[in-house]
Amino acid sequence: MLCHVRRCAAVVALLGALLVAAAAGSAPVAEPIPPAAAPGAEAAPDSLTPAPDTPLAREVRETRARFQAELKRLTGRYDAAATSADALAVQRAIAALKSQDEIDILAIQSRYARAAGLTERADEIDDLLARLRAGAPDGAPPAAAR
Repeated sequence: MLCHVRRCAAVVALLGALLVAAAAGSAPVAEPIPPAAAPGAEAAPDSLTPAPDTPLAREVRETRARFQAELKRLTGRYDAAATSADALAVQRAIAALKSQDEIDILAIQSRYARAAGLTERADEIDDLLARLRAGAPDGAPPAAAR
């Protein structure tokens, strides 16, 4: 899961850099270093939230805040679960919430990439979204497509 989080953070950082470059009229020369990995930079409290104050970053932060609030609520339900069946149901709800959060953030990135004219990148994100929505773990192609 940690590898998956790092991959998402790198995608967010790369997309943010591409959007900034597109707005400035230039393309980045090299792949950007994710903010948490930049020399001398402090790790952000939420590695999936882009640091710059852009409309994309604000929308991702709002989505992550809603996710965190719901995760806190579900964690409370898990802690109060009276039976293992109740606990399992909450665990499944948490897993679904995490998957939906990833889908929501990728949909935001796709929309902003398309608006910035980065149609190839938006198409890549849309392909990943389709695989995630089909239930493939980490966006891997569904078993039938392998």
